[in-house]
Amino acid sequence: MFMTDPAAVLGQSQGGRQKDEKVVQQFQAKFIQQTFTDPLLKSNGSFFGEDEDEEDSFFSSSANNEMINSMMSHYLAQEFARKDMFGMKEMLMKQIKQLDSIPAGI
Repeated sequence: MFMTDPAAVLGQSQGGRQKDEKVVQQFQAKFIQQTFTDPLLKSNGSFFGEDEDEEDSFFSSSANNEMINSMMSHYLAQEFARKDMFGMKEMLMKQIKQLDSIPAGI
């Protein structure tokens, strides 16, 4: 489920190009995390795997695995967005430009 409304995020971008690029990167990261990295890491169980021989290890706890997977998902999404790995930046910047050209109150 996509929890971030693109129009709301893009509509908040009133300012210079640098602020617009930051909004676009944040939007991309959230989209990538919710659409790709979260499901990927959840569907494969633990990023580190479960080792039955190390019951007392830090990585054997499912709560710890969940936390590590969440952190890894967030990090990967941030890096993918920063490097524009999905090529969304140009499209989103065009949409921001279109929204910025709409007079206020419409």
